[in-house]
Amino acid sequence: MSNSKLIIACATDKKYAVLVATMLKSVELNHCNNGNTAQVFIINNNIGSKRKLNIQKSVDKKKIEITFIEVPKSLKSKLNIIPNSTHLTAYYRLFLPYILPEEIKKILYLDCDIIVLKDLTELWKTTLNTNEIVAAVQDKQAYTVDCNWGGAIDNWKELGFSAGDKYFNSGVLLIDLKKWMEEDITNKVIKITVENYKYVKWLDQYGLNVALGGKWKELKHEFNSYPLCSVDHSILHFVSTKPHLPDYKGTKQKVFFKYLDLTKWAGKRPRSFKRIKTFIDKLYYRINLGLQPW
Repeated sequence: MSNSKLIIACATDKKYAVLVATMLKSVELNHCNNGNTAQVFIINNNIGSKRKLNIQKSVDKKKIEITFIEVPKSLKSKLNIIPNSTHLTAYYRLFLPYILPEEIKKILYLDCDIIVLKDLTELWKTTLNTNEIVAAVQDKQAYTVDCNWGGAIDNWKELGFSAGDKYFNSGVLLIDLKKWMEEDITNKVIKITVENYKYVKWLDQYGLNVALGGKWKELKHEFNSYPLCSVDHSILHFVSTKPHLPDYKGTKQKVFFKYLDLTKWAGKRPRSFKRIKTFIDKLYYRINLGLQPW
């Protein structure tokens, strides 16, 4: 196998900095072998200098090169028209073609709540056909646009979809940046989100599925699988409650802590709710978790 330089982008704020560090450590250990390296661009939404330094110190800089990038105010302002948008970090991936160095033509976007368990060269070398802008994995909870589960597209008929059209999870996206720009996907997603806001679930995933309908290549399930999925995981994605929180009830949490314990957050564990006796204790804990995350 020839050496592969993987180019990754992700986005985080201070609350999820620990997840980014853990994800990148798993990339280092399971992809960056036999000469493979990774160049990582982290969209910084007020991560803070201490957490940025901890992320950098969590990986081998000879194997992973980290660059923190900012979303300019002029681009952030485009999101002001989205109603009640409190989770702006999730939308920042829409601006990657505008804030990455011009020489980068392809990027692998990864949500920060991911653990990489295998070499990703096969995924990275996926060829997109002429009409394909991204490659993604069909969602294993909301399989299709007409799925009754809570993450699909409730107004699929009005938008011109057919029953059974596949719906993807946006946590792993292999993106052709040139095609994305040519098709003006960023502005289309924002416009779709605003015009259909009452149907929007899971933030920009709704708009991405609508804007990219018929323009995405399906990847193997293993490249974006959830803890309960019985597949041979290459990328393990902790959708919903995150594994570093005290109310996480899913499987594979030990896998997450295995890699976390190799970062600058080694040994950190959530305080168990079992030790919180009163409603006031629980409320205080939740506020403290939000204000002073790891």
